[in-house]
Amino acid sequence: MQLLLLFYFLLLHSIKDHISIISGQEEIKNMRHLIISVILFILFTGCTSTQDKSLKAPFEHFLIAFEQDGTILPIENHQVNLRKAPFAVLVYFTAPDSLYIHASTERKTFDLAAGGSTVSELPGFEAGEIQENLFNSEKTLHLSETAPSFWKYTSKTEHNFSEIKNETNVIVCRRTIDTVTDHGRGDMVTPLEKISSGTVFLSMIKMEWNEDYSKRIEKKRQYFILSFNQ
Repeated sequence: MQLLLLFYFLLLHSIKDHISIISGQEEIKNMRHLIISVILFILFTGCTSTQDKSLKAPFEHFLIAFEQDGTILPIENHQVNLRKAPFAVLVYFTAPDSLYIHASTERKTFDLAAGGSTVSELPGFEAGEIQENLFNSEKTLHLSETAPSFWKYTSKTEHNFSEIKNETNVIVCRRTIDTVTDHGRGDMVTPLEKISSGTVFLSMIKMEWNEDYSKRIEKKRQYFILSFNQ
């Protein structure tokens, strides 16, 4: 039930972000009331009926959340506010899967990703992916202008996360971050408490190869602004 609450909490913020781009405040208010009513109905029926083991997760491919000090953080207009301290990225998969993550203190790739540009048009995805250690042993977020990181969950013995939990039809992958590694500055590693930039732009994309492995096909993308406060 806690996992279901989280999914619809994130869904509410995601829909609200998209509505705010095209609608007025009164329409947002009405839509939020409708969404909340639907969520309460789903949760009520879920609480009063037998759990359906065949129920599919309420998202496709992956879902992202951010946690700090044991609290899931709200996402407003794709922005997450954090302290300059360790935090966790939570990746929810519906099956063993992977995704590409571009992180940078420059917003060019983020803006293009948010604007709908294709992957081939995103400068942060031009180079080959940055290889990550198994089990997130470095606990770092890689910053680059041209290359994304590659996070995967293949099995309990082969993944790039700090912790794995299996829920009903959902794999919860937690990746703890306590440093950043800047590949544009000689692979310099900096603890989050000492980072100079207050903003990191993330673009996350799920891609799969076509049948002859000649082209990667995008399946889903999400993008976020991490705003670090003192």
